[in-house]
Amino acid sequence: HGFGHAVRQIEIIKEIFKYNIQNGCGHRVIVRTLAPEWVFQKSLFLYFERLYPRDLEKISEWFSYHRVQNDVGTAQKDSLNMDIAATYEAVREFYSDFSGRVAREAEFIVSARVDTVVGDIPPLAFAAASAAGVRSVGVTNFSWDFIYEEFLPDNPGFSRIIDTIRGAYAKCGKLLRLPFACPLPAFGNIADAGLIARKPYIGRTEVMGLLGFGPDEFDGRASVMISFGGFDTLGIKHENLARCGEKFIFLTTVPPAAGERYPANVKYIDTAAAGISFENLFTVFDVIVTKPGYGVVGDIIGAGAMCLYTDRGRFREYEYLVKFLEKHCVSSDYISRDEMLNCDLEKKIAGLSARRKTPPPICLDGARQCAMAIIE
Repeated sequence: HGFGHAVRQIEIIKEIFKYNIQNGCGHRVIVRTLAPEWVFQKSLFLYFERLYPRDLEKISEWFSYHRVQNDVGTAQKDSLNMDIAATYEAVREFYSDFSGRVAREAEFIVSARVDTVVGDIPPLAFAAASAAGVRSVGVTNFSWDFIYEEFLPDNPGFSRIIDTIRGAYAKCGKLLRLPFACPLPAFGNIADAGLIARKPYIGRTEVMGLLGFGPDEFDGRASVMISFGGFDTLGIKHENLARCGEKFIFLTTVPPAAGERYPANVKYIDTAAAGISFENLFTVFDVIVTKPGYGVVGDIIGAGAMCLYTDRGRFREYEYLVKFLEKHCVSSDYISRDEMLNCDLEKKIAGLSARRKTPPPICLDGARQCAMAIIE
């Protein structure tokens, strides 16, 4: 469901592989998901190529990816808009053969000689682990029964699906609860972990060079990243950013549409061509305009960046993410969808500096904590 779950599990996988390298171990990780393989490949291999080049071949031995549907999440029209009717149809189809899915996944777990199943946070993971007789660990700040409860007034059919989900979650051996968690009543054995936050590992000067920017190109100008979690957001009027003038530089990882040209103060960043992963971009920009999702909220807090955020509709996790962002971000402010889509950003960005504060400290070592709990 989006990239947030994949992103935070990649950080845990990094820590497992670092433990392998430092302790002469050989823990293997098999990822089974519909999140695209390139997200894992790019983040993992770029990281270990940079920091552990002598051990890069081992990563290929330890890591494997299987494209498998193990969850539904919510159906998205685009980055900001859910389709509740389509979500119901998708989850109804998925859970209509849930027992069959559990049996097939349990068969794989046994055949692959898996010792531990980690779920973030598909109910199937825990039901299948239980059926296969192996341990399971959950890692999350929310659960799908909690999200789907919001949709009950639209369609009471969600009720039976929620019951099935809670029955599967009850089989989770241990839940590692991440900060700013929603209520998680279906889980029994819960332990708290720190924030999972990606951290830049390439310096600003090198990142600028890899992106093709001159060392002084951003001097005296506010740099603003516009990012919406791997989805296209239809309707953003990039041409309006020209009104902000040359005192701003706007960055985006979404290429211009066919026949469209971005204004001179908007720069398209191709991270694949540059050979860098997204977290390293935090060394380049001052402000990020985004929607609150776990991955990007962790990145923002970890990097000490300023943030403008817009709403996500009826996604129940949103209010918890916003409260956490407002508490722990050095400066954040809400921007309406209309303002964001029209790129009316200048006043909002200027106001962020006046809102700067020293947030309370928070543990940013959640990935290592989760990895150690899984290994133990």
